[in-house]
Amino acid sequence: MSNPAPHNPKPDNPAFATVMVNYRAGDLILENLSRLVEQHQLPSGSNHIYIVDNNSQNGDAEKLQNFIQQKGFENNVTIIAHPVNGGFGAGNNVGLTHILKQAAPPEMIMFLNPDAHLHDDSLTALTSFLHQNPKAGFAGCSIKDNDENLQSSAFRFFSPQGEFEGTVRTGIFSKIFKNFIVPLKPDPNQAPFKCDWVSGAAFMARTKTIQEIGSFDEAYFLYFEETDLMKRGHDSGWETWQVPQAHAVHQEGFSTGAQGGVTTQKPLADYWYHSRNLYFSKHHRKMTHFLADIAWLKGSALYALRCTITRKPTQTPSQLQWTQIKNFIRLWGVKKKKPDTD
Repeated sequence: MSNPAPHNPKPDNPAFATVMVNYRAGDLILENLSRLVEQHQLPSGSNHIYIVDNNSQNGDAEKLQNFIQQKGFENNVTIIAHPVNGGFGAGNNVGLTHILKQAAPPEMIMFLNPDAHLHDDSLTALTSFLHQNPKAGFAGCSIKDNDENLQSSAFRFFSPQGEFEGTVRTGIFSKIFKNFIVPLKPDPNQAPFKCDWVSGAAFMARTKTIQEIGSFDEAYFLYFEETDLMKRGHDSGWETWQVPQAHAVHQEGFSTGAQGGVTTQKPLADYWYHSRNLYFSKHHRKMTHFLADIAWLKGSALYALRCTITRKPTQTPSQLQWTQIKNFIRLWGVKKKKPDTD
């Protein structure tokens, strides 16, 4: 692993833009928008915020536009009322289109969830790091929940071993597969470190990287879209880094009903599985995809058995397990051949 350039909180202030995709989280944006505008003016007065309303249909776009006019933020914030909710990646791409069509796009682009807000020095820390490390295409924040508990926000790419370890939830297997564990242990005092991908709740990308590898894949409606983006960056030679000096607080799952990386509402479980299936089919051979699904199911079964024997409650939603089983059968089950007709 190469060492990053020394952290300097006062770089040459490269210009950047921020994209935020909203779906019925307008009130959360209003709580933090004034502070976000102030943070954008600190490194450089040319920075701009693009808020894409993903067809919330609850008056959010109008509410946000009125607030911007009342505060005189027209030169700082642009509201884009998108008529279709094509998903998180598609919403980000709407903002990217506005940024990249500029004659001189900013050097960097911040992607920020509406249910996340940044500590004051975070944008400076991210722009500083990317400015000083030209091989880095992405830089992520350390993330805390509303109770200031540090969350996992830097990760390894998925693998059959990692899928098994993540679902079996047993210490002995975590030791055996320690080099495949997907979430990396968070440490706010750690120096910037290279990882495979970072949380999509708050991360910055180099504009040149996006121009080279392309924007978000809109086939992902929800989940795995940032993993896919950074995997494509990785395959093209770009690095992803976690910058613990940049901090964000994330109220996870406000718009989606998802918490802890899995869905807690039945309709969204299909989104999660579809995105997972798409990711593995895009970036792995068919056999690896099959083994990852088997590992996921075996780990879940062993974990459920252990909880039954020890009479402890399971932390994996049962509907997610059943959805995974049904989709496994749908994807890998033996298909009946149609009878020949004369």
